[in-house]
Amino acid sequence: MSSLVAMISVVIPTRDAEQTLAPALAALIPAAVDGFIREVIVVDGGSSDRTLTIAENAGVEIVQTAPGRGRQLRLGAKRARFPWLLFLHADTELAAGWEQAAAAFIDKVDLGRTPPGAAAFRFRLADDGWKPRALEAAVALRCGLFRRPYGDQALLIPRALYDDIGGYSEQPLMEDVDIVRRIGRRRLHMLRADAVTSAIRYRNEGYASRILRNQACLALYACGVAPERIAALVKVPAAGRVKTRLARGIGLGPATNFYRHAVSCLVGRLTRPGRWTVLLAVSPDAARKTPALPGRLHARIPQGRGDLGQRMQRVIDGVPSGPVIVIGTDVPGITERDIAQAFYRLAGHDAVIGPSPDGGYWLIGLGRRQRRLRPFRNVPWSTSAAFAATMRNLADSRVALIDQKADIDDAADWSRAGPARSRRIVAPQPPSA
Repeated sequence: MSSLVAMISVVIPTRDAEQTLAPALAALIPAAVDGFIREVIVVDGGSSDRTLTIAENAGVEIVQTAPGRGRQLRLGAKRARFPWLLFLHADTELAAGWEQAAAAFIDKVDLGRTPPGAAAFRFRLADDGWKPRALEAAVALRCGLFRRPYGDQALLIPRALYDDIGGYSEQPLMEDVDIVRRIGRRRLHMLRADAVTSAIRYRNEGYASRILRNQACLALYACGVAPERIAALVKVPAAGRVKTRLARGIGLGPATNFYRHAVSCLVGRLTRPGRWTVLLAVSPDAARKTPALPGRLHARIPQGRGDLGQRMQRVIDGVPSGPVIVIGTDVPGITERDIAQAFYRLAGHDAVIGPSPDGGYWLIGLGRRQRRLRPFRNVPWSTSAAFAATMRNLADSRVALIDQKADIDDAADWSRAGPARSRRIVAPQPPSA
């Protein structure tokens, strides 16, 4: 295999991958011994299990960053030092002999016998029965007709081509579909070697549910809609109808202006097309079309009648399938990173809550399969017991807590926030990795 001197950098994004990372790394050992693989970079997005310990014991390079597979892959590629890149999921093992197929492809590209291009492996599932075989056949048909491999089939690409197309996009889902489309059908090749993916998720969720979920995500992506949704609770910023307790302390005009500015900045800060979908849950319902609210490009849904819990439950129940987070809009300093962390924690829990120091909370989210939960039963809103009552309602569920944040409800909150409140409202985002 003449291209064993080609020198490959392997990039593996991880997040709580302790069950599958060790076998994925073990499958790379023969190629590493031969010098075909020169470095393995594990880019971790905040694992809470033994993933990092496994990576350390394997002697690979470890990079830690915020969660988001697109971000992780992009950062790993940035750190890679060799002329060919191999992107591999942590739950995928390359079958014996993969390096021969990869070397033959690299030879053709490096020697000019084929135009610069990328390659993927045949999809296999580590499971028995007719369901995995049927899925493998469907994937083979898709790849044969359309050259559309997904991330669990790995991606082998020369650095020059990767840089030319702009690399991976920093998006949490469908980053594999995005980069394959930019590579283009004519530059994609299917190798005669297998990438064997763990079937844990298919077995846990059920084959039908998992396949339908994947197809729904693809459909949403094709329409430019992200499967993760943020419902921001907003009121029309009319004097005397918003921040009434704050107005009693600082005046009607300043309180109304604060709320209007806070909502506008928050909606603008969280608008990230393709990352998640922002919905404005509006009160009163008749004001959904008012130009007084920001975010004219965002869908607006009614909050309806009732107390805060009834309105939040109605919003959650009315949002299409997928994880949903509900946030208040009078909390200075909510950032894109805060929301990304909440969705990340929600992926491994039934619910996520961002508490407030006054005994309430500024964020609550429910996972895709936990819409049956009723966290708002008999919660005493606007009291210091709201958070505790909600936690009691979720006593039998897995709940993740994220950073505490304070809202500004009255003059005391306003004074405590001080001059920093304006900076937090319009806080700039840190540069992407």
